[in-house]
Amino acid sequence: HCLTDAGLKGPIVRLSIVNSVKHAVDELLKKGVTTIVAVGGDNLFSSLVDQVAEQQGMILGTIPLGTHGMLAHQFGVPYGVEACKTLSARLVRPVRLAKINSQYFIHSIAIIDPRTKLIFDEKYSLTATSEEAQISILNYSETNEVGERQQLLSATITPTSEKKLFKKAKPFDPTSLTALKIEIKEPRGIQLLVDGQKVITSPAIVTTATTSIQVIMGKDRQIR
Repeated sequence: HCLTDAGLKGPIVRLSIVNSVKHAVDELLKKGVTTIVAVGGDNLFSSLVDQVAEQQGMILGTIPLGTHGMLAHQFGVPYGVEACKTLSARLVRPVRLAKINSQYFIHSIAIIDPRTKLIFDEKYSLTATSEEAQISILNYSETNEVGERQQLLSATITPTSEKKLFKKAKPFDPTSLTALKIEIKEPRGIQLLVDGQKVITSPAIVTTATTSIQVIMGKDRQIR
Protein backbone atom coordinates (compact mmCIF):
# COMPACT_ATOMS: atom_id res chain seq x y z
CA HIS A 1 0.00 0.00 0.00
CA CYS A 2 2.80 2.40 0.94
CA LEU A 3 4.72 1.69 -2.27
CA THR A 4 1.58 2.05 -4.38
CA ASP A 5 0.88 5.45 -2.84
CA ALA A 6 4.44 6.46 -3.73
CA GLY A 7 3.76 5.65 -7.37
CA LEU A 8 5.90 2.52 -7.37
CA LYS A 9 4.21 -0.48 -8.90
CA GLY A 10 5.68 -3.84 -9.67
CA PRO A 11 6.43 -7.29 -8.29
CA ILE A 12 6.97 -7.76 -4.55
CA VAL A 13 9.76 -10.21 -3.76
CA ARG A 14 10.22 -11.85 -0.38
CA LEU A 15 13.64 -13.24 0.36
CA SER A 16 14.19 -16.66 1.88
CA ILE A 17 16.79 -19.37 2.15
CA VAL A 18 15.95 -20.52 -1.38
CA ASN A 19 15.41 -17.02 -2.80
CA SER A 20 18.63 -15.09 -2.28
CA VAL A 21 19.23 -11.43 -3.11
CA LYS A 22 21.21 -12.43 -6.21
CA HIS A 23 18.46 -14.73 -7.46
CA ALA A 24 15.78 -12.13 -6.77
CA VAL A 25 17.69 -9.37 -8.58
CA ASP A 26 18.36 -11.63 -11.58
CA GLU A 27 14.64 -12.39 -11.88
CA LEU A 28 13.68 -8.70 -11.58
CA LEU A 29 16.18 -7.72 -14.27
CA LYS A 30 14.69 -10.32 -16.61
CA LYS A 31 11.31 -8.61 -16.11
CA GLY A 32 12.77 -5.24 -17.07
CA VAL A 33 12.54 -3.71 -13.59
CA THR A 34 14.53 -0.46 -13.32
CA THR A 35 13.76 0.55 -9.72
CA ILE A 36 14.24 -1.68 -6.70
CA VAL A 37 13.15 -0.65 -3.20
CA ALA A 38 14.71 -2.53 -0.29
CA VAL A 39 12.40 -2.87 2.72
CA GLY A 40 14.70 -3.68 5.63
CA GLY A 41 18.04 -2.69 7.10
CA ASP A 42 21.45 -1.65 5.78
CA ASN A 43 22.48 -5.26 5.29
CA LEU A 44 19.80 -5.79 2.65
CA PHE A 45 20.60 -2.53 0.88
CA SER A 46 24.33 -3.31 0.86
CA SER A 47 23.61 -6.71 -0.67
CA LEU A 48 21.55 -5.04 -3.38
CA VAL A 49 24.34 -2.58 -4.17
CA ASP A 50 26.75 -5.41 -4.84
CA GLN A 51 24.27 -7.03 -7.26
CA VAL A 52 23.22 -3.96 -9.27
CA ALA A 53 26.40 -1.85 -9.19
CA GLU A 54 27.29 -2.64 -12.78
CA GLN A 55 23.73 -2.51 -14.14
CA GLN A 56 23.11 0.60 -16.21
CA GLY A 57 20.00 2.67 -15.43
CA MET A 58 19.09 0.91 -12.17
CA ILE A 59 17.66 3.03 -9.35
CA LEU A 60 17.67 1.92 -5.70
CA GLY A 61 15.46 3.11 -2.86
CA THR A 62 15.02 2.03 0.73
CA ILE A 63 12.32 1.82 3.37
CA PRO A 64 14.44 1.30 6.50
CA LEU A 65 13.11 -0.99 9.19
CA GLY A 66 14.63 -2.25 12.43
CA THR A 67 18.07 -1.07 13.49
CA HIS A 68 21.38 -0.27 11.80
CA GLY A 69 20.07 2.54 9.59
CA MET A 70 23.40 4.25 8.89
CA LEU A 71 22.91 4.23 5.12
CA ALA A 72 19.31 5.44 5.38
CA HIS A 73 20.60 8.34 7.49
CA GLN A 74 23.18 9.16 4.83
CA PHE A 75 20.42 9.17 2.21
CA GLY A 76 18.10 11.29 4.37
CA VAL A 77 15.37 8.63 4.35
CA PRO A 78 13.17 8.42 7.50
CA TYR A 79 12.01 5.15 9.02
CA GLY A 80 8.89 3.17 8.19
CA VAL A 81 5.88 4.64 6.38
CA GLU A 82 7.42 8.13 6.33
CA ALA A 83 10.00 6.79 3.89
CA CYS A 84 7.24 6.44 1.29
CA LYS A 85 6.95 10.22 1.10
CA THR A 86 10.64 10.36 0.21
CA LEU A 87 10.17 7.72 -2.47
CA SER A 88 7.19 9.63 -3.85
CA ALA A 89 9.26 12.83 -4.18
CA ARG A 90 11.65 10.85 -6.42
CA LEU A 91 14.81 12.84 -5.72
CA VAL A 92 17.39 10.64 -7.45
CA ARG A 93 21.10 11.31 -6.99
CA PRO A 94 24.24 9.40 -8.06
CA VAL A 95 26.40 7.80 -5.39
CA ARG A 96 30.00 6.94 -6.22
CA LEU A 97 31.03 3.53 -4.95
CA ALA A 98 34.30 2.16 -3.61
CA LYS A 99 35.48 -1.45 -3.48
CA ILE A 100 36.94 -3.71 -0.85
CA ASN A 101 38.48 -6.64 -2.67
CA SER A 102 35.79 -7.51 -5.23
CA GLN A 103 32.81 -6.13 -3.27
CA TYR A 104 31.31 -2.67 -3.65
CA PHE A 105 30.45 -0.44 -0.71
CA ILE A 106 29.00 3.04 -0.26
CA HIS A 107 30.19 4.80 2.85
CA SER A 108 32.78 3.43 5.24
CA ILE A 109 34.81 0.61 6.75
CA ALA A 110 35.41 0.27 10.49
CA ILE A 111 38.52 -1.65 11.47
CA ILE A 112 38.11 -3.55 14.72
CA ASP A 113 41.78 -4.15 15.58
CA PRO A 114 43.87 -1.01 16.29
CA ARG A 115 47.12 -2.87 15.48
CA THR A 116 46.19 -2.80 11.81
CA LYS A 117 48.84 -1.70 9.33
CA LEU A 118 47.57 0.44 6.45
CA ILE A 119 49.51 1.00 3.22
CA PHE A 120 48.59 4.07 1.15
CA ASP A 121 48.96 4.00 -2.65
CA GLU A 122 51.86 1.55 -2.24
CA LYS A 123 54.01 4.46 -1.04
CA TYR A 124 53.81 4.72 2.74
CA SER A 125 52.31 2.91 5.73
CA LEU A 126 50.63 3.85 8.99
CA THR A 127 50.00 1.93 12.21
CA ALA A 128 48.25 3.17 15.35
CA THR A 129 50.40 3.44 18.47
CA SER A 130 47.46 3.22 20.89
CA GLU A 131 45.82 -0.09 21.76
CA GLU A 132 42.50 1.77 22.09
CA ALA A 133 42.65 3.51 18.71
CA GLN A 134 39.62 3.67 16.44
CA ILE A 135 40.31 3.25 12.72
CA SER A 136 37.93 3.95 9.84
CA ILE A 137 38.13 4.34 6.07
CA LEU A 138 35.67 6.71 4.43
CA ASN A 139 34.61 6.83 0.78
CA TYR A 140 34.07 10.47 -0.12
CA SER A 141 34.69 13.13 -2.77
CA GLU A 142 36.06 16.65 -2.69
CA THR A 143 36.52 19.52 -5.11
CA ASN A 144 40.08 19.86 -6.38
CA GLU A 145 41.97 23.01 -7.40
CA VAL A 146 40.40 23.15 -10.87
CA GLY A 147 36.86 22.71 -9.54
CA GLU A 148 36.43 19.04 -10.43
CA ARG A 149 34.96 16.49 -8.03
CA GLN A 150 37.56 13.91 -7.08
CA GLN A 151 36.81 10.65 -5.31
CA LEU A 152 39.18 9.67 -2.53
CA LEU A 153 39.53 7.28 0.39
CA SER A 154 40.20 8.87 3.76
CA ALA A 155 41.65 6.76 6.57
CA THR A 156 41.25 8.19 10.06
CA ILE A 157 43.00 6.93 13.17
CA THR A 158 41.68 8.30 16.46
CA PRO A 159 43.83 7.24 19.43
CA THR A 160 42.55 7.49 22.98
CA SER A 161 44.47 8.11 26.18
CA GLU A 162 44.86 5.39 28.79
CA LYS A 163 41.91 4.96 31.11
CA LYS A 164 42.42 6.18 34.65
CA LEU A 165 40.52 5.29 37.79
CA PHE A 166 37.16 7.11 37.89
CA LYS A 167 38.00 8.94 34.64
CA LYS A 168 36.99 8.29 31.08
CA ALA A 169 39.59 7.90 28.37
CA LYS A 170 39.95 11.10 26.36
CA PRO A 171 40.45 10.93 22.60
CA PHE A 172 43.47 12.62 21.03
CA ASP A 173 43.28 14.54 17.77
CA PRO A 174 42.70 12.12 14.88
CA THR A 175 45.18 11.53 12.08
CA SER A 176 43.68 11.43 8.58
CA LEU A 177 45.33 10.49 5.30
CA THR A 178 43.82 10.26 1.83
CA ALA A 179 44.59 7.88 -1.01
CA LEU A 180 43.14 6.15 -4.05
CA LYS A 181 44.16 2.72 -2.73
CA ILE A 182 44.58 1.48 0.84
CA GLU A 183 45.88 -1.98 1.68
CA ILE A 184 44.90 -3.57 4.98
CA LYS A 185 47.64 -6.14 5.46
CA GLU A 186 48.50 -6.94 9.05
CA PRO A 187 47.53 -8.66 11.22
CA ARG A 188 45.72 -11.24 9.14
CA GLY A 189 42.19 -12.34 10.01
CA ILE A 190 40.98 -9.14 11.69
CA GLN A 191 37.36 -8.12 11.18
CA LEU A 192 36.45 -5.23 8.90
CA LEU A 193 32.91 -3.89 9.26
CA VAL A 194 31.74 -2.59 5.87
CA ASP A 195 28.91 -0.01 5.77
CA GLY A 196 28.01 -0.97 9.33
CA GLN A 197 26.93 -4.47 8.32
CA LYS A 198 29.07 -6.74 6.18
CA VAL A 199 32.04 -8.38 7.88
CA ILE A 200 35.16 -9.09 5.83
CA THR A 201 38.48 -10.35 7.19
CA SER A 202 41.93 -9.02 6.34
CA PRO A 203 44.03 -8.88 4.28
CA ALA A 204 42.03 -6.63 2.00
CA ILE A 205 42.53 -3.96 -0.65
CA VAL A 206 40.28 -0.89 -0.67
CA THR A 207 40.08 1.18 -3.85
CA THR A 208 38.00 3.93 -5.37
CA ALA A 209 35.70 2.83 -8.18
CA THR A 210 34.45 4.45 -11.38
CA THR A 211 31.02 2.92 -10.78
CA SER A 212 28.04 4.90 -9.48
CA ILE A 213 24.54 3.88 -8.47
CA GLN A 214 21.37 5.98 -8.58
CA VAL A 215 19.65 6.29 -5.19
CA ILE A 216 16.34 7.89 -4.16
CA MET A 217 17.23 10.34 -1.39
CA GLY A 218 15.55 12.77 0.99
CA LYS A 219 16.11 16.49 1.43
CA ASP A 220 18.06 15.89 4.66
CA ARG A 221 20.62 13.65 2.95
CA GLN A 222 24.26 13.71 4.09
CA ILE A 223 25.57 12.62 0.69
CA ARG A 224 25.71 15.47 -1.84
